[in-house]
Amino acid sequence: MHDITYDWQCLACASDNAAEATACAQCGCPARATASEIQRFRPGHAQAVEAHRRHLAAGKVAAAAALAASRYRYLYWASVASFVFSLVVANFSGLVMLAFGWMFLDHSVAWIANPFLILAFSTGRPGGDPGAWRWPAWTALAMMCTLPLWEFKASELPPVLAWLASAVLLVIGIELYRRAYRKALAQVQQCAGPD
Repeated sequence: MHDITYDWQCLACASDNAAEATACAQCGCPARATASEIQRFRPGHAQAVEAHRRHLAAGKVAAAAALAASRYRYLYWASVASFVFSLVVANFSGLVMLAFGWMFLDHSVAWIANPFLILAFSTGRPGGDPGAWRWPAWTALAMMCTLPLWEFKASELPPVLAWLASAVLLVIGIELYRRAYRKALAQVQQCAGPD
């Protein structure tokens, strides 16, 4: 018989309930619960709270990852456009040098940079693992930095600089993406707590 005439607090989840309520609106524990009923309803409430907290954490990491991916997408396509521009504006000899990785330059390992850059473009498409394509981009950039820019004529510099910019933009995009992604994961771990 339910004869409670005052607002009451659930003994299982500590939620406040109206006097006319026969069971807790939060966890379902009866207003006049026995000790065994309180114990039975308490774990269910704890599990529901934990599931809700983990759901919120997953939503936060998804939002943060989406924002990081959006920013990376701009830098990725700017990098691709810069690489294509370097091929388009080069004269015939410059185009051959770009297409074949500057194989005619002495004292430079930049002649094998293009395969790594193209690999970074292929594996680094937006939407994948932020760390999977890091090493090809950094390898290409390191090789490009060995170019003796002072040996180029002024008319040859635009495609060369655009070529270098393609690697720089890609590396910056990757590092910003990785940093944002790791920060989001750390926030989720703090929010979700231990398993």
